[in-house]
Amino acid sequence: MEQSGANLSATVTVNPAVTVVPSGLTAKEGQIAGRLQCVANGYPQPTITWYKNDAILSDGITDNTYSVTNRYGKDLDVGLASLSDNGAVYTCEVRQGTYVARASSVLTVKPDVVLKSSPRSVVGSVGDVINLTCEAEGQSLDTIQWTVDNTLVQPRSTHYNISDITVGNVTKSVLTIKRLELFHGAVEYRCTAGTREYPDIQVSDAANVRVLGEITSFRDTAYDIGIHSKEPFSCLFTSNPQADAMLQFDSVAVPGTHVQSEGQYQHNISLPVMDINAQIAGIYRCFVSFSRSSLNVSSTAQLQIFPSVTLTSNVTATISAPSPLRLTCTALGFPLPTVTWFRTHGSDTVNVTSLSTSTLDFSAKRTVSIITYQDAFLDEAGDYTCVASSSLQKNGEPISATSLPTSVQVATKAHSTSSDDTPIIAGAAGAAGGVLVLVLVLLICMRKWCKRRSFRSHDKSSYNFHNPIAMSTTARTSVEQGKGTNDDQDRYTEMTGMTSNSAYNVVAAKQTGYEQKSSSPLYMTVA
Repeated sequence: MEQSGANLSATVTVNPAVTVVPSGLTAKEGQIAGRLQCVANGYPQPTITWYKNDAILSDGITDNTYSVTNRYGKDLDVGLASLSDNGAVYTCEVRQGTYVARASSVLTVKPDVVLKSSPRSVVGSVGDVINLTCEAEGQSLDTIQWTVDNTLVQPRSTHYNISDITVGNVTKSVLTIKRLELFHGAVEYRCTAGTREYPDIQVSDAANVRVLGEITSFRDTAYDIGIHSKEPFSCLFTSNPQADAMLQFDSVAVPGTHVQSEGQYQHNISLPVMDINAQIAGIYRCFVSFSRSSLNVSSTAQLQIFPSVTLTSNVTATISAPSPLRLTCTALGFPLPTVTWFRTHGSDTVNVTSLSTSTLDFSAKRTVSIITYQDAFLDEAGDYTCVASSSLQKNGEPISATSLPTSVQVATKAHSTSSDDTPIIAGAAGAAGGVLVLVLVLLICMRKWCKRRSFRSHDKSSYNFHNPIAMSTTARTSVEQGKGTNDDQDRYTEMTGMTSNSAYNVVAAKQTGYEQKSSSPLYMTVA
């Protein structure tokens, strides 16, 4: 039986009888081999001599000499073991006169193998080629093996390839994963180096591979505003093991989100249950990576909102012409909706979007469109509606939102022979009554020119003048230039239905022949 640091003893008596226990010494290359001890009995005192392979070892290498009553001994310390000492025989010789007793011990030196470099854990994407490297050193090193989850990998197989390069006592082994797949992740890749002669002398180390897949689903999703949605806004991705993920909104991580596994390699991260409002609409980024790794995948998607619309007016009752009028249409949605305006008078519906100006508010996810009349006349009366539309579809059909109609009623005054004025009512609600009143007014005004003309900035044909001979050219020109006496201005208004300011704007527009902006937010287009 071999034993490190064995005791070697011999018993010497006057009568020839020798007992030696134990024998054998084992050590690793480069390590202290141990101590050999030789004990003898006899009288007179015997001499003890150590030999290595029949060569006498001088006392200078002995560690200790001691004696006890009728018992004598001498120890031998064997220092750093080298492979050249493997099999060396150390002998203790006990001599008393002509009597000699010997006991021997054999030193066994096993090679010492070390790992110069261990395989390192890596992160890769599906389809990558991955190399794991292991480097070992030892004089008797003759084998390096790779295992995957304790299964031996053959040098050439379907998924792996192993190549070894030896220079001197150093061997470098490379395990190549030919094409990284999700199943290659979350397993142990172990490199083991040693000698075939001494299989118990081995060194090993392991690494792992984390596989980042792809974002399999992260799409634009539209919701109705003001509802409590049960349909999640989710990002689905693959990895092995489960990777870290987050949702970002305006480059800031969304709180309250967690990654959940839906299968062996499938995971998802979702927004919490949502109350749909304009503040959460926008562009989101799904970001997936492993901790402390620069490798990542990301994708963007929109949380969209179907359009909704409200229409408000600065007036709530009939207004007298001319009076200012302001209609405001607020359309919520993402992507930001476009606004179209319509005016209905009787059975006629006209697109009046050209009269509006729109402002896009990206932070509030709304479009605000406004129609403004500085001076509203009869022709501006009617039911106004605005329609918000976007590129979104529901069930394959374009979707839009239409406001409730806002009725605008405009009243004007007609001149008569009496000092009393008779009001004329125009609007969707009073159209029929207005016609009857107009008939009565015409009968009263048969001997006077009572025809009035509304000034409409969007109607290019409305700039005709009536009975220009009724006043002198000089007086009419003065009024159109913004000058003239009060009597001339009143006469001009009675003939044309326009105030002196309106006339000045019309004539100036006709002279320039292009679009210009009036003192109000309304744009006018003239021929």
